[in-house]
Amino acid sequence: MSRELRYPRFAPGLSLWLYFWIVRAPMHDYYDPHALVTLDRHVVIAGYIGAETRQIGFQLAALTGLGVTDLDRKIEHHAGRSIQELIWTEGEWRYRQLERKHLTRLLAARPCSILSLGDGALIDRKNLRQVLEHALLVVLDLDLPNCFWRLKAHHGSQKGDQQIDWHPLYPGPVERFEQIRPFYEQRQPGFAEGHHHIELRGKGRGEVVQQLMRLIIDPASEAN
Repeated sequence: MSRELRYPRFAPGLSLWLYFWIVRAPMHDYYDPHALVTLDRHVVIAGYIGAETRQIGFQLAALTGLGVTDLDRKIEHHAGRSIQELIWTEGEWRYRQLERKHLTRLLAARPCSILSLGDGALIDRKNLRQVLEHALLVVLDLDLPNCFWRLKAHHGSQKGDQQIDWHPLYPGPVERFEQIRPFYEQRQPGFAEGHHHIELRGKGRGEVVQQLMRLIIDPASEAN
């Protein structure tokens, strides 16, 4: 007498789950990303507005496998609002308070990673001292004319009937060099103390990322 073979019946989707658990489990970490380099201290990327520190930081992280955090995005996440809204509703003092708080936490975190800062984070001497002590500070340099034209291209326009402010602390469009000179000069002392400087003029983003990569691998290979 023949006996009909019966297979166990599973809830919809469970059979596929069991397949991956039984068959694919040995390979579950095969494609897990691993950093190509390890750091003994954080790499902090800072620069004038228009220097694209956040974009460069994320591209560098993608290239190296290192973790990356943008300080302003971290503040927005915890505040539950944009930097601009935070400043408008609670004042610049509250923004700077959160900036110092989260910078301190990020610098103490391990493993070491890439941190990108807002343009004004190093005006505060306490922030600057923390970064110089606990991280490798790389400054993306722009002269005043190039800073102006980058701002003009990206922040000095209009979106429909809505005017785009060129900075959360400075409402209105950017129209002339002298408008941003005080803003520029206020940031120069902190940036001047960077461990390394990369000149952005005439370089594409990819070239800057490659230079940062070489700097991480061999700091002595990249002179200021």
